[in-house]
This record gives sequence, C-alpha cells and structure tokens, in this order.
Amino acid sequence: MNAQNANTKLKMISLSQAIDQLNTGDIIIYPTDTVYGIGCLPSKSKALKQLLDFKKRKRQFILLIDDWNRYQDWLSIHIDLQKINTDRATTWVLPASSKAPECLKNPQGEIAVRQVSHPVTLALLKAIDEPLISTSANFPGQKTISSLAEADTLPFEIMEGQCGNQPPSQIIHYTSGKIIRP
Repeated sequence: MNAQNANTKLKMISLSQAIDQLNTGDIIIYPTDTVYGIGCLPSKSKALKQLLDFKKRKRQFILLIDDWNRYQDWLSIHIDLQKINTDRATTWVLPASSKAPECLKNPQGEIAVRQVSHPVTLALLKAIDEPLISTSANFPGQKTISSLAEADTLPFEIMEGQCGNQPPSQIIHYTSGKIIRP
C-alpha cells in the first residue's frame, strides 16, 4: 500500500505504473465509467486482505472485466451477451465457477461482474492477465468519490484519467432478473 500525504501536490501514476503496482501486489485508485474505483488483482492475496481491511468487509467485491468472453470460465453458466447489453453501467450477479476466488463469492456461490466502457480502465484491464477486484473508492460509510481531490484523500496511488461521473452501476441478478440496486 502506497500512502500519499494529503498536503502534497496530487501525483498521478501512468498506465504502465498502475500495471506494475497491481502486479507487485499494490492497491490502486482508477477512473471508471461511473465513479473512482479502488482495487487489486485477485491473485495478490496480501493486497486483497488489505482491501478487505480498508473497506471493513469480509467478502463481496465486484470484478471489473474488459471482455465477457475472456472470463467465461469464472462463471458456471454461459451468459447471453444480448441480455447483458444495457444502456448504462450494470453489474451482474452470476453463478461462479470454481475458478473464481471464494472470497469474492456471496453465500449462494455467485460473483458480481461488470464489463467497463471507460477507455482508461479498459486499457488497464486489457494489459493485465486477470480481472480487477473493485469497489468504490471511498472510506467505509462515506460517499463515493467522483473527483481527483477527493480521491487524493485515500492512502493509495491514483491512476491518470477522469471518471465518467455517472451514477454507480445498477446491480442485477442475472438468473432471476431482480434489480438489486437501481
């Protein structure tokens, strides 16, 4: 974890620096099509533990992906790409396969997955070999962060790029169609 001093000038990290930090087990802040996200790689258990501790959770983050076909083996069902194509950012709750880390599954064995459209985040996802564990960049119980000044208050490096400033993604249960978060 790389701490930043809130009294210093905002320093952004590049795409290549973000990739390096993720691959060495760090947590980073990055822009998404909605708000700023905070995350790490699923294979970096120390970073995942730090993220769980920071967010005061035991499980249940989402996975950001660049391409549904690339991560079909993380799911125990085949998804209908027509069904998941929505006009706004949508996180889908889906049955997970054994390849998905247990700490990302809910008690029903499902994971939450969102394909992003933000160009900076897409470039990051295309450059790494696994999905990105993600949650909103904020202290537990506080509002989501949508500005660089707010992101700079968190103790992690910030990847270059502005977030899309859209509402947080809607969350839909894939098999039931139930809207969990509108």
